[in-house]
Amino acid sequence: MRTAAIQAGNGGTSAGVPGRWTSPKEQLTIQETGFTKMAKRNDINAARETYEGFIGYAKWGAIAVAVLAAIVVWIIA
Repeated sequence: MRTAAIQAGNGGTSAGVPGRWTSPKEQLTIQETGFTKMAKRNDINAARETYEGFIGYAKWGAIAVAVLAAIVVWIIA
């Protein structure tokens, strides 16, 4: 089963991604079409919105923690 993947040039991994084993059916699909499975456009947009929201919260959270730490240091000193 790995023979087909090795002949395809990806060594048994999905599209040359190390550490990801592909099933024989997926390897055959990759060989026939030349494409790997990709997320649908809506999934990408939803993931991007989630990531941007997380980064926004992380940014403001870091600022809030820094301000709170400065206040605590000022109170203690």
